[in-house]
Amino acid sequence: MFKKALELSTLCDIEVCVIYYGRDGELIKTWLEDQSKVRDMAERFTKLHERERRKKRTNLSLFLRKKILDDNKLSKKVLEMKDSLESGLRVLQDKLLLLQPENQTKSLTRSVSSLDYVFV
Repeated sequence: MFKKALELSTLCDIEVCVIYYGRDGELIKTWLEDQSKVRDMAERFTKLHERERRKKRTNLSLFLRKKILDDNKLSKKVLEMKDSLESGLRVLQDKLLLLQPENQTKSLTRSVSSLDYVFV
């Protein structure tokens, strides 16, 4: 995690600190190693208005939950689009069958039914 914080700081040219607490609330480790810089960033963070603090705070479980919901919405849209395309294909197949003369209908039915495999 500390390596990623360093990469983020370097790549984005921003100030980053990581404060790691144990289960009992005891301070375990910080990154940056310079405690005065960590203290300065923490003080600036606490002085922000609550709305600004919420923007700057990252909660991994909330982030992942939102990402999963977004992925589910996208999956649902893809399935709806697939169903719509399959329905449209069936309508077009029916129209083609109605437009073809009787002797071509049998060969067309075979070639059109092979298109069904595209959507499976």
